[in-house]
Amino acid sequence: MVRHSSRSRGCKTCRRRKVKCDENFPECTQCSIRGQKCPGPVVGTIFVDMRPKTETQAGVQQNQAATNLLTDPSPLQLPPSPPSPAEPFDQLFLAHYIESFNNPGNQPAFWFNRLPELLTWNVSPSVKHAIRSVGMVFYGILTGSVPIQTAACRSYAKAVRSLRSQLQRSAVISLEDGELLTNHVVCAPIMMCMFEIMASTSPVAWIQHIEAAATILLKRGPENCVVGLDHQMFLTVRLFMLFVSMTTNKPHPFTSQSWLTTPFETRLKNANDELVDILISLPSCLSLANELSNQNGSKLNDMKTKLQSCVLDLIFRLDDWHQRFCGKATGPDVQRHYRTAHMAVFMAIYDAGNLIAFQLLSLVLLLTHEHNERIHFHSKSILCANAFVESNGAIAPAGGSLLMVFPLKVLSVWAPLEEQRNYAIKKLLNWDREGESQSICRFAAPVLLGNRTTISPSNVYFADVAAKMQSLAL
Repeated sequence: MVRHSSRSRGCKTCRRRKVKCDENFPECTQCSIRGQKCPGPVVGTIFVDMRPKTETQAGVQQNQAATNLLTDPSPLQLPPSPPSPAEPFDQLFLAHYIESFNNPGNQPAFWFNRLPELLTWNVSPSVKHAIRSVGMVFYGILTGSVPIQTAACRSYAKAVRSLRSQLQRSAVISLEDGELLTNHVVCAPIMMCMFEIMASTSPVAWIQHIEAAATILLKRGPENCVVGLDHQMFLTVRLFMLFVSMTTNKPHPFTSQSWLTTPFETRLKNANDELVDILISLPSCLSLANELSNQNGSKLNDMKTKLQSCVLDLIFRLDDWHQRFCGKATGPDVQRHYRTAHMAVFMAIYDAGNLIAFQLLSLVLLLTHEHNERIHFHSKSILCANAFVESNGAIAPAGGSLLMVFPLKVLSVWAPLEEQRNYAIKKLLNWDREGESQSICRFAAPVLLGNRTTISPSNVYFADVAAKMQSLAL
């Protein structure tokens, strides 16, 4: 055995295929394009067997025995191959990302815990690239490593190209034969949304990715979102589509009866599921209010009646939810006690729904003192919940504060007091703990951004309706 310094250090897969390897780490371009696991380039000193290439009869017999073992249809299996050098890095990056999400002991395990496992499955290349991009960009931001962030952007670009190609192919073949029904492909746009929340290559890219995930689920149908990872990913998309609907002034896509019932046939809905069931009707109420604010003449009274019915139903369902899951009625006399950041966030989301509902009620009814107290109570409760989340270390870009963005955005638009709105805007600007020039392009960007985004400010969180109501109050 002699040292051979000029021998190729390309990965084992490329050398076996006899193609040129660019020796990128943790995975080379050839393996990345083919969606294969890359064992990584050869490191350290390389030795080559320089003995004569003659085989003894015993060697031939051993090779024949090995061939028989590989082709024998018996149930015996060879031991699995050792993990590739790239896997520990994937595990390292993803471990830090997953750890950033608070997972209280009294809550079911978040499906993000299974991201490392997904990398070992026979899933679409777009899924693997997207998962790797999220782990790397989080770790790169955490450690300040520019090379790791650059590698994350490359993986993200590969994921985008792979998913686009996959969706284009599925559009020209029958759904039964398409790839949308396999390989948990909906995970790819979810992960790309998470990448955009942290890296932000475009102000609205996170919206486009979640809309793509929703489109995939709609094509698959509710019957394919009942169990396992498919069900858990559906819950994530359903919640984030609430944020998208509020941002784009569009109806929520999962409000039909089949989508409210079929995915939950094998398990009972918990408090979070029930709350989302209620709040996904919020964009429809706001759309009615938007129409009412631009309506006049004979249709005005009909629109008021319709909006009043919608808002009162929303308030009744929210109060019923609080009574069933919190064990008491809600109101200014209720003292909030949060046990976990997760609980604080979802109570803030509940308060955000109430804040909008009672503000909308003022468009059709003369508000009583009790109604005004509820508006101020829910505004203060959002601030208290945010303080609790921050004090428990649930900071951006993951953890409880990821969902805390929604109630803060609602507060920044719908709060009754200007100081509350300004406070929420300040929190949103500092959400990712970076300078304002970068923050305004991110997931937590405050609503009123003028020409700094591609979405009209009047559409975002129905800020135009809120502005008209505030002007009337003055």
